[in-house]
Amino acid sequence: MRASTVALVLLGLAVLLPQGIGFRLPQGLLNLDLPRLAMVALVALFFLRTLGSGRLAINGAPRTLTLLLLLAAWQLVSALASEAPGASLVRAIGNALTIWLFAFAFISLAGADSQRPRVVKTLTIIGILLAAWSIFELVTQTKLFPHRNIWEGDELLRFSTTLRRVYPSLDIQLPYMSI
Repeated sequence: MRASTVALVLLGLAVLLPQGIGFRLPQGLLNLDLPRLAMVALVALFFLRTLGSGRLAINGAPRTLTLLLLLAAWQLVSALASEAPGASLVRAIGNALTIWLFAFAFISLAGADSQRPRVVKTLTIIGILLAAWSIFELVTQTKLFPHRNIWEGDELLRFSTTLRRVYPSLDIQLPYMSI
């Protein structure tokens, strides 16, 4: 299987797998949920491919990739300048891995012009699945994945599908918000 195909599959998994289902890590480390594992797998594939080829593939998007690197660096600098640099740096490193480096890795692996139709098809399928999921939850008023095994009880209460829409001037509560 080509790296671009694996990258497309991992992107789909990162977007479609439910948040909060995964593995608890000991000693206060960040829990690993399934979407984050898919992101880390894509980043690992990117590093393995880069180390194997000995070069960094920019696949026709050098400005976008440069911007992603600058955003990650800016977030790290901002974290160091914050009131709580230690905790902010941990969050910034996590974001660098799961947001900026994830996007960088995906664009590098599947961003070539020859891959554009496959990327568009994949994103269209992901969008259709998310829309169907959202409509299903809104119509049935049930969560498709009601249990989130790595979230604490108070986190489950704040989870978006438990919220109801309330309008300030009205006494009615509208249905659960979908994904």
